[in-house]
Order: sequence, then structure tokens, then C-alpha cells
Amino acid sequence: MINFVQKHFNDYERYQEFISHLDAAALEKHNLKYLTGSPYHLYQSMNPCPFEGDLANTKVVLLLANPGINGEDTRSNNHSISAPGYGLKNLSPDCESDWYRKRFKTLLDSHTEDDWKWLSHRMAMVQIVPWASKRWMNVDLPSRELMIQTVQYVAKVNPGALFVVMRQQKFWTVTLDGHAEYIVHHRPRNSYITERNFGSKSFRLIKERIYS
Repeated sequence: MINFVQKHFNDYERYQEFISHLDAAALEKHNLKYLTGSPYHLYQSMNPCPFEGDLANTKVVLLLANPGINGEDTRSNNHSISAPGYGLKNLSPDCESDWYRKRFKTLLDSHTEDDWKWLSHRMAMVQIVPWASKRWMNVDLPSRELMIQTVQYVAKVNPGALFVVMRQQKFWTVTLDGHAEYIVHHRPRNSYITERNFGSKSFRLIKERIYS
């Protein structure tokens, strides 16, 4: 896995291709048990979303569980839709969901489109399971090791990045221990990045890193 990461690091499309091949058999087995309509069905047709943003240069990396579903939007190739000019593409106004903007708005002092675009290049995110579902299930897919190696490589090539564990604390802290600086969100069911949710010290650290 590490050879792939070193060769194709930060190449979103190449990651998608590799993960689609890597997880194919395990996905088929999982989805035979959890058919379309099950909250645990993994939507292969949407393509994987292993990460978003510029991992090599980002200031903050959010560590998540897996992509959710925006309402009933399970369009084919959903995770291959681009957002030119944006790093974290879900902060683009062309994204049909405002899930991210609502949760990140406290990181900005003003909320012009230029502000959102600027923030999109200061943040990135990585998933454990790169396939979307309506509800989280801890599915141990072959791509899991790839995501571990990717995050540890980010820590190596982008040592100034601050990692923020948003979901699945045990998994991500084991992955990061000895590799990088990180803080943990202790209220994972409330994903808003606010001083109340993180505490003043951690919230201040996130903002300072973004504006550094």
C-alpha cells in the first residue's frame, strides 16, 4: 500500500480507481447482505470518496468515518463531480448540500464566497470507509489499510497539518499516535466545529492553524 501512496499521493482520481478495484469483491459480499434500501448499503455507483482537499498543503485534516447520503441523492458518479477553484469541494456553492457550511461557519469572520473558497484550501478530510451509506457501519474493507497509510503519509509530508478526529476516535488515534499532532472531538454526534463542542483551547488551536 505504501508504494501506491508514495506514487499517487493526493491524486483523487487515481485513488478512486485503485479503491474501486481493491474493494470490489468485499463490496459485492457486503451488499448481498445489505441490499439497496438498507441504511447500511454501500453505494458503489456513487464512486468512492477517500478524501477531499489538498492533503499536501492543507492546514487542518478532519478525520471522519464514511460519506453520508444527501437526502436521497445517490446519483451515479456523485463523488466524481468536480468543483473548480475549490479545495474541499463540499464548500462550493455548487454542492447541493449546505451540511459543511453550516458546520464550519464559526471558522470564518465573514461569509463571502471568497471567504468560503479560501477556507476550502485550508481544510481537508479523510474517511475510513470511502463508500457512502445512509448510516455508519464499521465495514473492514481492503481499502482501510490504504487510508491508514495515507494519513500517516500526510503527517510525514505535511508536518504542519493539525489532525482533528471527528469520528471513530479509537481507530484514528491508534493510526496517529507517534506520527502527528491531533485533537479529538469528544461530541462526535454533534459535528459542528464550535468552541462549545471542542472547548476553548482546541477550538482556538483549530482557528490558529487555519489562519497560519
